[in-house]
Amino acid sequence: FSTVSPDFCRSIGWRVQAATGCEWIDAPVSGGPSAAGEGTLTIMAGGSDWGIARIRSLIQDIGRQFTHVGQTGMGSVAKMIAQLVVGTNYAVLAEAVRLAEAAGMDAALLPECVKYGHADGVLMQQLYPRIAAHDFAPRAYARQLLKDLDMVQELARSSGTATPMSGQAAQLFRLLVTAGHGDIDGTGIYRLYEGAPSHLTAIGESARAQ
Repeated sequence: FSTVSPDFCRSIGWRVQAATGCEWIDAPVSGGPSAAGEGTLTIMAGGSDWGIARIRSLIQDIGRQFTHVGQTGMGSVAKMIAQLVVGTNYAVLAEAVRLAEAAGMDAALLPECVKYGHADGVLMQQLYPRIAAHDFAPRAYARQLLKDLDMVQELARSSGTATPMSGQAAQLFRLLVTAGHGDIDGTGIYRLYEGAPSHLTAIGESARAQ
C-alpha cells in the first residue's frame, strides 16, 4: 500500500516470485488517514489478472474505489501521477489563499464562491479551507510530499517526458523542508508565500515577463 517507485515494486516482485513462486501485487492507496479509518480509500493495483482476482474481494473491503491498472508496477505509476496532481495542487491552493488575502478578499469564502464551477473539487473543499485557516497540523508530512514529487520527477526522466509544473512544486517543497518544516502538513507550503519572499517574487516576475 506504500507510495514507492514502480522500479522498486518490480524488483521486489521479481525477487518474491523467484524465492517463493508467489506473485507480488502493488496496490498503493489514496485518500489519507481519514479515508483509511472509514474504509473509503482509493486503491490502484498492479498485477496479473489472476493475481488481482485472488485479492480483489479482500482489498475492496478497505476502499470504495478499486482499479486494476496493469501489470506489477503500474499501480505505483498511477499513484505517482496522482501525487503529481495532488502535490502540485497544494502549491496552487496555497498561492490562491495568499493572493486572496493580499487582494483584500476573505480567503475562506473561495470554496463557496467556486462551488459547482470548474475550480471546484475535493481538494478545494477539503484542503483549501485548512490552508486558509493556517492549519498546518500534520495529516501528511511535507517531507513525504517532497519524496513523492521527487519520485514523480524520476519517473518522468526515465519515461523521457517533461513535468515542469510538478517539478516546480517539488522545488517549493524542498525549500519548505530545508527551512526545517518537513514535519508539518503539506498545507504548510503556505509559509513560503507569507510576506513577499524574494525567491517566490522572482519566480512570479519571470512568469509575468513571458
